[in-house]
Amino acid sequence: MGEIYKSGKKLNETLDTILDISKIEAEKVNVVYERFNLGETIKESIVLYKVLAEEKGIEIKYTAGTNGLLVELDKKILSKIINNLLSNAVKYTSEGEITVSTYCNNAEVKIEIEDTGVGIPEDKLKTVFEPFRQASEGYNRRFGGTGLGLTITKILVEMMNGRIHLESQFGKGSKITIELPVYSSGSCDTLPVINEVQKKMEQRIRSFEKISLLLVEDDDVNAKIILRFLEEEYNTEWVSSGSEAIALASGKNYNGILMDISLKGELDGLTTAERIKKIQGYEASPVIAVTAHAMVGDKEKFLNGGCTHYISKPFSRNDLLFLLKNIFS
Repeated sequence: MGEIYKSGKKLNETLDTILDISKIEAEKVNVVYERFNLGETIKESIVLYKVLAEEKGIEIKYTAGTNGLLVELDKKILSKIINNLLSNAVKYTSEGEITVSTYCNNAEVKIEIEDTGVGIPEDKLKTVFEPFRQASEGYNRRFGGTGLGLTITKILVEMMNGRIHLESQFGKGSKITIELPVYSSGSCDTLPVINEVQKKMEQRIRSFEKISLLLVEDDDVNAKIILRFLEEEYNTEWVSSGSEAIALASGKNYNGILMDISLKGELDGLTTAERIKKIQGYEASPVIAVTAHAMVGDKEKFLNGGCTHYISKPFSRNDLLFLLKNIFS
């Protein structure tokens, strides 16, 4: 059964990526430029992959060429690019480290992600950006994957008129460099450095302001896994039925709801979600459908039935934290 889940998840990831590419090719994805702190955005991505890296004994280092670097780019697209590249680096690195570096001049920003992974044979370097091609071809494909990650990364980089370059030595590691033009008066500015006392105060304040979540899950094992995923980042309460969820939501103000769609008992997940959305204060609250249903049309059904977001089982801690960070950022 575990292998079926893994295969299903892999197929779902492949279909989602193909849909992403189709949307881009159909020009349904717009580039929206905004001014933001590049370093903070990269650190957010690193946090998502840090746990996976640490489980493999790998360290992710970040070196900023300029402190408080402000750039004007499409933040969502850039985050997707960084996430794709970090995911690849963690996947193909078994020991050593991954280094992320940023540089900037008045015309462009440069981002480098270097790893000590398996590297890519010279005869494969020209094809790694092609759809459904992997560096692990001919290497027992032991790392899995869809073979679409670098394809969509290249497309996204070029959408912002950027360039992507790969250097690699088989058995030693790889380095990917992204160069993006910066559209901004004054281009790359720097933020004033916040003194250490103020930083520590802000960290302490944030630690007391954790986002509160209500988890509605009738499977004890699933609930404990999700609670473990969330324990460091969120204050989470767990109930196992729709009626309990409605009762708690009526008396407390949660920032968001994680809803198991296949609840057993009188109320299923969608009915519970609809009723919670009618409670005063929850009209605009995020309700995340947590489900093993990943067939075509399921996602739309849940999003039209009271849920605002969707995540399919099985998912990793990374998957869940990435979704929540996007919702609450």
